[in-house]
Amino acid sequence: LVFLLGNLLFLRLQAGGVVPGGTLGAVLEVLVVGLIGLAGFVVALVLLRTFDEDEKESIQAMLQLSRRKK
Repeated sequence: LVFLLGNLLFLRLQAGGVVPGGTLGAVLEVLVVGLIGLAGFVVALVLLRTFDEDEKESIQAMLQLSRRKK
């Protein structure tokens, strides 16, 4: 999802002339989208370490319940 949204963002920025095209634009895209993905991974890791086992179990139950309702 991060890579898809990052790609769409860079396509729009390239069309607007904000980001250079070609090889330089591709390298910038890989760096920025990779950093955003890494930041998302770190946030998920921190959140997983924040909750204890009972809270994790409750969160999983809530997610499963919301999936069943759909």
